[in-house]
Amino acid sequence: MKFSRVAQFATAAAGSLGLVFASGSSANASGQWQTFTTNSNWHCGVTSISYLSQNIHFQTCIISGGKGTAAQAALVVSNKGTKVANIRGLVEPNTINGGVAGFACDVAPLPGGQRRACFAPSVPYSKWCGMKHEVHSEMQMNNGVPERTFQATYGTDCP
Repeated sequence: MKFSRVAQFATAAAGSLGLVFASGSSANASGQWQTFTTNSNWHCGVTSISYLSQNIHFQTCIISGGKGTAAQAALVVSNKGTKVANIRGLVEPNTINGGVAGFACDVAPLPGGQRRACFAPSVPYSKWCGMKHEVHSEMQMNNGVPERTFQATYGTDCP
């Protein structure tokens, strides 16, 4: 599967996409990597470490909106080293957006000691009792093989 073809991911099984919603208002969903600040609305999966460099850490997050009716997907990448890494990403199709499309994150340099997030568009989501949303993303560094994040999960439990 070619990483640059977002359309191929549209046919992937629904159930993966990193969501992000910062401080109750959405970040710019442009495909560009952005600086960010986390808060209690961020629900992130386990951090992955790139097989190409132990200094590149990445994860998928689900960030709920202030009223819990919308969410936004994000792939977060941190460079713990001193050298620049060229990164790109894909927030995969998921149950929240109906599995209709992935969201591509443009190629960009990530300087050492910094972190960036790529935000998919904000989408409405269900907050019904027992409804869980599960999301994955893919990160690609220096034109290597795409690496998949661990799953981020967010939802409400039933009493």
